[in-house]
Amino acid sequence: MKANDTHMYNMVEDFVQNRIMFTSVDISNAIKREGTWVPNSDVTTYLRTQAESEVPDFFDNIVASFINITLDDGTNVSTRLYHWFDQDEADYTPSGKGAMTPEVFDKLHGFNPVADKDSTDVKVSKLDNLVAKSILGDKPTVDNTGDPMVDGIRSKFVTVFKFQRAN
Repeated sequence: MKANDTHMYNMVEDFVQNRIMFTSVDISNAIKREGTWVPNSDVTTYLRTQAESEVPDFFDNIVASFINITLDDGTNVSTRLYHWFDQDEADYTPSGKGAMTPEVFDKLHGFNPVADKDSTDVKVSKLDNLVAKSILGDKPTVDNTGDPMVDGIRSKFVTVFKFQRAN
């Protein structure tokens, strides 16, 4: 299972269990809002090939209807709407925004996953180095990366690490 498959599975399961009608864009945008970049095309593929066999209630209760949506920019798109068999697709309200762009993702999370393909790895690498320093005692709490996400996670880790170490 690829890393993003877990995010897609969890989000689709949440929408299905809460009986929320959705398109692939709804799922990919929800995942992106949580801070993980996943291309809409990956979600589309997942919904068409894996969700049916993996997500509880999906196979027995979910149908895909083709609908037309007009986006805020006037573009008309045809897409699959996934919904429970007893729901009317006419009750679906699209966001009208389309798939979240890397620029919008950057504004929300502080890095552009397309412009800097290594940005996620850089953040993880920074965090790994800070965690290693914390464990090994080399400048455990002095250095700030300037990245609020990394510094926030590091701060929480150092606090938990110190608490566990003290006990």
